[in-house]
Amino acid sequence: MMRPNPERDVDDELRFHTDMRVKEFMAQGMSEAEARAAVAKRLGDVHAARSECVELTRSRERGKRWTA
Repeated sequence: MMRPNPERDVDDELRFHTDMRVKEFMAQGMSEAEARAAVAKRLGDVHAARSECVELTRSRERGKRWTA
């Protein structure tokens, strides 16, 4: 069985949502650089959000081990 990797999972999820939003903005006429800047502005402190998501994922995984 493959062990969960919260950091990788959260990074993958954040990358997916960022890329999707960049594509939406580019479809509205922004350059890629403008779109990435707009996404960064909307997302705010991504590092803090990432840290919180990683910790929540770890907590959830620990809880699953106790109930399994």
